[in-house]
Amino acid sequence: MKWITEYFIKNALKEVSPVKKKQLSADQIKSIGIIAPSLVELDETSAAIVPILGHQLKVTGLFYGEGSEAKQAFSHKDFSFSGKPKNIVAEFINNKVDLIIASEEKLNIFSLYLLYLNPQSYSVGFYDKSHTPYLDLMVAREDLDHKQNIENLLKYLKQVI
Repeated sequence: MKWITEYFIKNALKEVSPVKKKQLSADQIKSIGIIAPSLVELDETSAAIVPILGHQLKVTGLFYGEGSEAKQAFSHKDFSFSGKPKNIVAEFINNKVDLIIASEEKLNIFSLYLLYLNPQSYSVGFYDKSHTPYLDLMVAREDLDHKQNIENLLKYLKQVI
């Protein structure tokens, strides 16, 4: 039944259009959402945020983990057949974060859909041509470990906003 959900999500993603967002400043960031490929990368990304962007932030995050028992894991089962979010995904979207960090270089369709469902949030991540409609700021991933790449992304974000 996963393919039914994927079908509806792919159709929704075809209709993506740019959303005019107001300029974001570092002082305006009060909450951050993270979309990661694994629990390890989710934890590393969370740990990198505080030293660069500050301590007074509310940080939430999800990772795509088919079959994972972790409370931060989501999968296709967290969407209805027609692609409507439910469970942990609906909660993530209802949080209305100021900034979303996509810590994966190649986002799967369900992770892209989370960005699509949060058009008002400023979103940053790593460069991939397919991410262009969903991310407001992208940088190229370097040959460094994940935490260093995230730190570089956040430092660059802080310079440009």
